[in-house]
Amino acid sequence: MSASGSGNLAYDTERQYIGTVYAKGLLGAAEKANQVTQVVDELESIVVDVLPQLPKLKLLLESPRVPMEVKEKVLNQSFSAGSSVLLTFLKVVCRHGRFDCLRVISRTATALLQEQTGVVEVRVTTAELVPESMHEELKTKLGQILEKQVVIRTETDADILGGLVVRVGDTVFDGSVANQLSQIRRTAVDQAMQQIRQSLDRFAVDAS
Repeated sequence: MSASGSGNLAYDTERQYIGTVYAKGLLGAAEKANQVTQVVDELESIVVDVLPQLPKLKLLLESPRVPMEVKEKVLNQSFSAGSSVLLTFLKVVCRHGRFDCLRVISRTATALLQEQTGVVEVRVTTAELVPESMHEELKTKLGQILEKQVVIRTETDADILGGLVVRVGDTVFDGSVANQLSQIRRTAVDQAMQQIRQSLDRFAVDAS
């Protein structure tokens, strides 16, 4: 059991190291072309929006059995409308057999860019989808607490039942009410929004 866990940790550590090396290389090339934000956004779009919808394309580009000339042709056909910097980068990643690390590379590139620009990514998990009307309120409140420009990523997890969980980097502030199952009966959107606001207040105290 422990040996397996150790192996997974080593694998994850290697992928993170690879992600950091390639992400720094991408940012350097994009900076020379004055396209840093554009390139990072395009890469995130490919990882988050495009590849999950095209699993066969992903498998082809990851496969060591597919000749590089075939991969380059596919990349040209698929991504030539975007930045030439990113297209060249994708070819380099394929050439070195690291396309399976593209998600880690993208995530690391985004984090490095945010660090450079003074932006912090905050992941907010709630039991139900946060109403659009609350997004700006969340962003403003968290920005005031952290004293940084905030980019919010929201996700849902019914298991937390109410309130919210805020993750900033490796730090997690748990304002959920999952441990109050017998008392929680959320029957209206207004009540759910109130729980979120109360959790934000607790988060402000914990973070100060």
